[in-house]
Amino acid sequence: MEEAKKAEGLSPEVEEQIHQYEVLQSELNKKQMEMRMSGSFSAQPPGSAAPAPDKDYEALTQKVAEAKAPNADVIERRSRLAMQYYNQYTTEKLVAEYVTNRFDLVVDSSSPAGSAVLYRKSDEVLDITDGVIKLFKDEVKP
Repeated sequence: MEEAKKAEGLSPEVEEQIHQYEVLQSELNKKQMEMRMSGSFSAQPPGSAAPAPDKDYEALTQKVAEAKAPNADVIERRSRLAMQYYNQYTTEKLVAEYVTNRFDLVVDSSSPAGSAVLYRKSDEVLDITDGVIKLFKDEVKP
């Protein structure tokens, strides 16, 4: 992702504007999470009276929109690229690739979440964590 950002060749001023947007967006995400946890940020059924608006939240939302506007195309492009990387290198895909032909994947139905448990196929002892990290590093190299 950093290489893609460098390849864009944006001026330091634009990079700073984008950074300021990211800081504000992070604050907004945090505020939304706090509101959800407190129960003041829930979806209202149609026709119901909306709760009194949070002035700080509205002001922060406006600041985020204003910060995004001058560089919206760059921000959207970076967001799409980040989503592509995220989808390409999900933990599930990396683990599935790593365990192929090395482990039998058995679902433990006694677990409430039905979490997967790895059982060795051979006498070879492998540390799956180190193997997945190595695989991830190898996949990321250009």
